Amino acid sequence: MQKIRSWFLTGWPSTPALRVGYFVLTLLALELIIVIGLIAAGVNPTLVVSVIGAPIWICTILLSRRFVQWLMKTGT
Repeated sequence: MQKIRSWFLTGWPSTPALRVGYFVLTLLALELIIVIGLIAAGVNPTLVVSVIGAPIWICTILLSRRFVQWLMKTGT
């Protein structure tokens, strides 16, 4: 796993492309987990994507950004 990770961080894809790709994948995964969790908890789906969702999505974006920064810093 470390060999694959080091290849991706230093090999063919460029660093900006990796940063964007990691960010998008992290963001989608976190959002999917949050949406499924809230719907499983019985929250109305309309509220999940609108009223309650706005601050949650902002926090998810910030968390994804921080995670990608950490991943890129520890990988190189």
